Amino acid sequence: MKTHEVKSWPEFFEPVFNGVKTFELRENDRRYKPGDLLVLKEWNPTTEEYTGRQCRKRISYVFEGAGTVGVIAPLRGISHGFAILQLMDTAT
Repeated sequence: MKTHEVKSWPEFFEPVFNGVKTFELRENDRRYKPGDLLVLKEWNPTTEEYTGRQCRKRISYVFEGAGTVGVIAPLRGISHGFAILQLMDTAT
């Protein structure tokens, strides 16, 4: 299990922080896995500084993008190298 600390712009951070959004679309450059901890750190792109708010979620499922070439229709639309991360609350 790994801990991934990542920047999150306010418009994407807020719904996760409030529990409305239970997923993240991310470049899968960190090789996310179920069980990993995702720490979203709110980033203000105008000031180029962290706001100090953060949100900790456990990754429960990873849907990896497959690209478009030779891929069946239900898997198209998410580029290879990207993933949708299903998030769940964590006690820590």
